[in-house]
Amino acid sequence: MEIDEICRQMKNLWKKTFGDNDDYIDLIFSNYFKREFIEFRVEDGQIIAAMLAIPYEFLVSGKIVHGLYLCGLATCPEYRGQGIMSGLINAIHERFQNSNFYFSFLIPAGQSLIHYYENNGYIPLILRSKIMIQIRDNNEKKLLNKSINKDIKKDDIILKNLETKNDLDVERICDFIMSCEASNKNNFEILHTRKDIEIIIKENELSGGDILYIFDEWNVIHGVIFMTIEDERKRLKIPRIFHKNPLYLKPIIEYITQKFSFLELDIYFYPEEKENYTYIFESLKNEIKYNYGNLSSVIMTDEIYGMVRTINENENLKFTNNSSRDLEYSILVNPEKNENMDSITSAENPRNKFTKQWPRISMMLD
Repeated sequence: MEIDEICRQMKNLWKKTFGDNDDYIDLIFSNYFKREFIEFRVEDGQIIAAMLAIPYEFLVSGKIVHGLYLCGLATCPEYRGQGIMSGLINAIHERFQNSNFYFSFLIPAGQSLIHYYENNGYIPLILRSKIMIQIRDNNEKKLLNKSINKDIKKDDIILKNLETKNDLDVERICDFIMSCEASNKNNFEILHTRKDIEIIIKENELSGGDILYIFDEWNVIHGVIFMTIEDERKRLKIPRIFHKNPLYLKPIIEYITQKFSFLELDIYFYPEEKENYTYIFESLKNEIKYNYGNLSSVIMTDEIYGMVRTINENENLKFTNNSSRDLEYSILVNPEKNENMDSITSAENPRNKFTKQWPRISMMLD
């Protein structure tokens, strides 16, 4: 099958499975579709299952490593439950098992898929916390327009909508996000390139979302907020707030609750930031009650966000050996599938002590 036909059929399968519009799908495939990073299955000349892999750099415990982000995993309904997608996942891991990619990473489309991916060798690694504010419905309340029509200024801090046609503003936003990711103290972070972030901004625009940013009187950016309004403008969803200083979180959230009317506000963040968000919402409860009158509940929950499966065991062991000195591992090895087991267990670093218990290896790092 010619590459153009593969691309066309994969795009059609993506649309039928996920319901995304053509502009969004074209954006993804025009930037990330490459023959060496796709897997698919053909029956009677038609692609009935496919996936797309995107190579990224990841910041893991302060170290930069290479990984594959798997997306668009789709199977035609009539072919589901036959292990086809499991075969594609295994195939892409086998293809890159001797590469510099440490692992594959994916985001389950729903919590119900977590068990499916666990059965395919993935482990839940990335947690995401959520604060949900619910407002009791008030029939007299008139929902505001979702866009900020003018800049909001308070205490020398300005909140503004990103105009995507303003190349200079987009460039500044990209620089800020890249800087936030590179300095992130979370355990796991995708390091996006400038091109990646420009694509994410375009994706957000195609999905009907807004991007706000906050800056001071010296025009220094202190926060970037990705935001969508769902359910006929009743649910305000903020999947990510980029910031370097938690002191700016309060004015960001305060401005949002003042400017937008909603029946539910969902803000997602890393669990490491939970203390900051808890303090902010405790201090803003009374103000939210004043603005809305019917504060129903403030709920904080954790959920699995990302899952990881190892691609290159050798590189993973070397990475862990160099980054951690107090971990104990139990590694199950299938002798029939691990011809290079002796090279995996060779002590390149004299700190390693290995005890071989076939087919189990226990490794202790001093």
